[in-house]
Amino acid sequence: MPQSSQLSVLAAPPRYNGQDTQDYRDQLNRWLANLYTYVTSVNYLRGNGLYLPGLPTTGYGLKPDEVFSNGGVLTIVRVGDIWAGGFSATASVGSVTVTP
Repeated sequence: MPQSSQLSVLAAPPRYNGQDTQDYRDQLNRWLANLYTYVTSVNYLRGNGLYLPGLPTTGYGLKPDEVFSNGGVLTIVRVGDIWAGGFSATASVGSVTVTP
C-alpha cells in the first residue's frame, strides 16, 4: 500500500508584543529556521507498487519526457534516446545469387 509522507502543520510566527526582546528574537529565529526547513525539505512517495493502466508499451511516437512501460519498467523518453521520434531508412544495391 503506498504511503505518502504528510506535511506537518507550520506553526504561526511568534507574536510581537511591542518590545524587541532577546526572547522574541530567539523565537523568530527558530520560526524562520523551521520555515526554511519546511520549504526546502523533500517529501517522497513510498510504496511497494504502482498501477498505471493504459501506458503505451513502446516509446515509438512519444515526445521527450513522456513515459511508457518497457516490459514493466517505467521508462522516460529523453531527447536523443532511441525511443524519441525519428525516422529510419533502408536501401539495397545490387543482387545476390546463390548456387548449390
